[in-house]
Amino acid sequence: MHLQKFNIQSRSIGINRAEIYAVLGVSAEVQALVDEYIEEVFMNGPELLQVTGGYLIAEDVKTDSKLKQILVNGIPFNIKKNIFQQLKASEKIAVFVCTIGDAVFEKSRTLMKNNEMLHGYIYDIYGSLAVENAMEQVQANLKLEMAKTGSGISNRYSPGYCGWMVAEQKKLFSLLPPGFCGISLSDSCLMQPIKSISGFIGIGPEIRPKGYNCEVCDSSQCLYRNLKHNI
Repeated sequence: MHLQKFNIQSRSIGINRAEIYAVLGVSAEVQALVDEYIEEVFMNGPELLQVTGGYLIAEDVKTDSKLKQILVNGIPFNIKKNIFQQLKASEKIAVFVCTIGDAVFEKSRTLMKNNEMLHGYIYDIYGSLAVENAMEQVQANLKLEMAKTGSGISNRYSPGYCGWMVAEQKKLFSLLPPGFCGISLSDSCLMQPIKSISGFIGIGPEIRPKGYNCEVCDSSQCLYRNLKHNI
């Protein structure tokens, strides 16, 4: 197994105004009303980020087409049909995690407790975009690393999406060293820090990334769905 960990500079995480507009779902007429909050978040948000991400590359990978399972180091994951189709040709699996720490979430929660709901919500969106954009950097490193061996990588897929049950986080985290990247898992499978992501990326000579097929996914709160529909 191969383990990689990265500390990412907060200022390298690019988030643009259009992404926040898209997640908010606001019209052009309303955008001016939130610009002041967005500008403040862009100014102060990076100082709140403590970005860490990484992955473990597991080489013991098997698939079960009948059950739509993938077995990683002997542990079965019920990833369901849609994700299975994307990962079934994988010869290896990168088990990934990424986090931006606690500070952005705490800032958002404090603002909301003080009845600054919109201001707090924009910080929350900023945090969600930041962790996803940070993971893009981790994934780009994995892509370069695997290209040297003649392999491609898939999109990333996380428990809680496309029918993959959140409860399988426990099995996913069992593959990683305890506290890897400073992330822990509660008994209810909630990651701490809150603004963290985890999941699988497929690796293999026949693996290539594909567009996220929102039409067949039942995850109405997905960040990518909101961005796709509103940008």
